[in-house]
Amino acid sequence: MKFHTTVRTQWLVSGLGAALLLAPSLNAQDITNTEFDDGPYVVPFSDTVSTEGAAVAASTPVMTESQALQAMAAISAPSIPDEANLIQVSAVERWITLALLVIASLLAVFILVELSVLVELKRARRSLPSAHNPRVSTRTA
Repeated sequence: MKFHTTVRTQWLVSGLGAALLLAPSLNAQDITNTEFDDGPYVVPFSDTVSTEGAAVAASTPVMTESQALQAMAAISAPSIPDEANLIQVSAVERWITLALLVIASLLAVFILVELSVLVELKRARRSLPSAHNPRVSTRTA
């Protein structure tokens, strides 16, 4: 394989890795299942509850009042406290990732250059006459 082709492949892989790591994240699409028509053979959910089931549900508390207050506080609290700090951290992480990708690609190029030099040395060594060649006499006349 030619050196240029190998380096081009390494840069292609590094570029793909950088594109995947540095791409911004996307939000999922919010949908509700009530927007879709299920079809002719599907029965819609009924909103009525039997009186027997309602009596059992009303008599059995799910959680205490303090647990309910803690749950309400957790639900109403923002899940992301400060977006400005997250954006700064994200930029720092992107620069670190970019620096690591550049270092990795430079290291890969260095290794490929070293391997190509070793291959050329091996080829040159093969073309030299061997010291153990039986046709060459080592005696001096």
